[in-house]
Amino acid sequence: MTRTSYIGIAMTALLCMPLATGAQQPPQKAPPTPPAPATKEQTQRQEVRKEVGEAVDSIRTYSFERRQEALAVARRSMDELDAQFDRMQAQSHADWTKMSEATRSRSQRTAAELRRQRNALSEWYGGMRQSSAEAWTEVKGNFIASYHDMVASMQRARDDLRGQPPEQQDAKPEKKADQRK
Repeated sequence: MTRTSYIGIAMTALLCMPLATGAQQPPQKAPPTPPAPATKEQTQRQEVRKEVGEAVDSIRTYSFERRQEALAVARRSMDELDAQFDRMQAQSHADWTKMSEATRSRSQRTAAELRRQRNALSEWYGGMRQSSAEAWTEVKGNFIASYHDMVASMQRARDDLRGQPPEQQDAKPEKKADQRK
């Protein structure tokens, strides 16, 4: 026999050995369970959030001459954030008696921080309404950045309200054009 034949026989023997000796394959891990399907209402809310976020990003393209259009988009975006915040507050109030004292305190701090961010967003909106042509680019950029900051904070608050530990919370980076100076 040639050397190649011996190698072939040895390889075949090695491959068949686990079968002959009754060796078992390592247990296979079960595939991860898919997340629970989102309700129709949750899916619609996610779509609205995506559309509103895209609309806010589109403000970047509005020139000073199109300020009124940009303000209308900004106003609708802020209204949607307000509606989301109201829903979160209602959920928090509904769960209040089930919360531990630490969770209640954290919920109050989170709500206060979201209100602070919402006030900052309103100030940038006011700046967009009053800005000069020279300041327009900077002010609308800061409005967009402030909006994305608030969206990220609200996502963390939603995750917290759902009881997800911080290490499992959605850590996706938000699109943010932090142009504040």
